[in-house]
Amino acid sequence: MKLKIKLKEAEFEALLTGEFSPKTAEKIVDPLPIESDIMVWGEEVYFDVPVEMEEENAKETVRKGDLGYWPAGIGQQEGRCASSMGRRR
Repeated sequence: MKLKIKLKEAEFEALLTGEFSPKTAEKIVDPLPIESDIMVWGEEVYFDVPVEMEEENAKETVRKGDLGYWPAGIGQQEGRCASSMGRRR
């Protein structure tokens, strides 16, 4: 599925294939469109989605341009993401 991610300053196209995590992709597509504040951590951009599920085929590292789902609480508990540091835009 092709997605558009719109920010105030930019617009991106993304391809959500479900190749690695089909159940996660299906859950994320269901509530589209989604509106959310973004959070920035280095060069990564995060935003909340109205989805709650466990990790599915989780990877420790991703490539530039990859889309990923991070279950609620994991990054915040470990202080490893933008929302745990309070960096919202």
